[in-house]
Amino acid sequence: MPFRYAIILGIFLALLTTPAFAKLPRKGFMKGPYITLTGGVMQFDWDKNSRTGVEEGAPWEPMMGLGFGWNLNDWLAPELLIRYTTDDNQGRREYIAGANFGFVFSWLAKPLLDFEKWRVLPFIKPGFGLQVAVLPGDPSSADNKVTSIGFGPSVGGGIRFLYNKYLYFGLEAQEEILKQQNVIQTLNTGATLQIYKGGWVSQFETFATIGLHF
Repeated sequence: MPFRYAIILGIFLALLTTPAFAKLPRKGFMKGPYITLTGGVMQFDWDKNSRTGVEEGAPWEPMMGLGFGWNLNDWLAPELLIRYTTDDNQGRREYIAGANFGFVFSWLAKPLLDFEKWRVLPFIKPGFGLQVAVLPGDPSSADNKVTSIGFGPSVGGGIRFLYNKYLYFGLEAQEEILKQQNVIQTLNTGATLQIYKGGWVSQFETFATIGLHF
């Protein structure tokens, strides 16, 4: 099993197998909105030009993002995460933007909530992902940019820390299975070829978050 799958599966099983120990120190301590800034790395390794055999960008790209969520109660929050990365690629720049909408299920274990100023919150986050990638066109085509849109399920997990009621930060890992489009271009010779092969693509991300919980 790849290490990234083991991380997510381990978090999921830990949350499912220990619900009997979950107790709240004070009902409603997590209710309310929050915003986060994120930074990390994103896997993007399917951008290989089928005609030239060149992988246009790096297999892993640095990314940044913005998150917004709202705890409906102490253990459940819908959350939207928007992220972005770009690669200059020696003048053949890529632009990749994505969004995830999911539900954060936090494990409320009394031993992790009893600190004077800290709250430790392991969580899992199933959801849905959408990605728009603007990629370099084939060198033999008049179009120097092409676009592919991918969508599909996602699942993530990690740990977050709430300090002194308002400061929010943590570490996350996320896996997406996105259905990417085939990208077809007409070359200067008149031939029409598939330049980027689409299909279901596995994409892993890991990142740190910091923000405010209101």
